[in-house]
Amino acid sequence: MRVLTVALFAMFFATSCVSQVTTEMYALKSNAVEDLKCAQSKVTVKEIGRYKAVARGCGMRATYTWNQQFSQWTSPGSEPDVQTADSSN
Repeated sequence: MRVLTVALFAMFFATSCVSQVTTEMYALKSNAVEDLKCAQSKVTVKEIGRYKAVARGCGMRATYTWNQQFSQWTSPGSEPDVQTADSSN
């Protein structure tokens, strides 16, 4: 019985963590669409650290940091994506 309880707790914990990460990444992509002034289908988001992510789209790039105090992604702004510009030549 104890093994079943531990297994159920582990499954619940893993599910809630995945759900939270999914929600946070959805919020990040929504922010990036607005910040980059780009269609959602053209925006890509990639985690680059524990509390950092980069969004790219429409020739622009924005780096985000997770603000734990306010539970939201913050960015100082967007800039031209040099990686995209270099690959188009």
